[in-house]
Amino acid sequence: MIVIPVFNPNSELVKLIINLTKNYKIKASNIIVINDHSNKKKIENIFENIKKIGCKIINNDNNKGKGASIKLALIFAKQNNIKSITFADGDGQHTPKDIVSIYKIGNKNKKFIIGERNFNHAPILNKFSNYISNYLFNNITNLKLNDTQCGLRYISEQHYDILLKITENKFDFELVSLFQLFKNNYSIQTIKIQTVYFKYKYTSHFK
Repeated sequence: MIVIPVFNPNSELVKLIINLTKNYKIKASNIIVINDHSNKKKIENIFENIKKIGCKIINNDNNKGKGASIKLALIFAKQNNIKSITFADGDGQHTPKDIVSIYKIGNKNKKFIIGERNFNHAPILNKFSNYISNYLFNNITNLKLNDTQCGLRYISEQHYDILLKITENKFDFELVSLFQLFKNNYSIQTIKIQTVYFKYKYTSHFK
């Protein structure tokens, strides 16, 4: 299953889903969008198009944060006996090729996988926040992850319960999840992915 958590998504989300279903033959029924209480007026047409494609949309009853959206997807997976989830961002940062690549690799080895971007030409905020996050994680764990904030991740059922115990619900959930996996002796595999930022229309809800 591919899960895309979103808050006030733009047209990049629809483009991504069309690309995944048409060019990479991912069944629409295997794609779920978690809507973190987006503004109805802003996203009505986008979600209507997603429904027409055949994807399921699960709604948070309030704006709870990305971590809460991820946990909602994990609960859904447990309840429906779904063995793995590939999480991807819906703003165009992750290419369909990279999403499908991690999806297929994860289904073979069942390890936790996180994408690794190149931050040489990234916006200053993203570069700085990722540097701080990497420093904290690597200094404590003695691992050498270069992109602890990447949202493109493969999670198998063996990781569900550990991640559901995390109390954080915002963007901090993603960093804490890495600490929890390390604490419980799960390996973390990294796969280099393409780095995509839109100079004029890129937006981020990271704080």
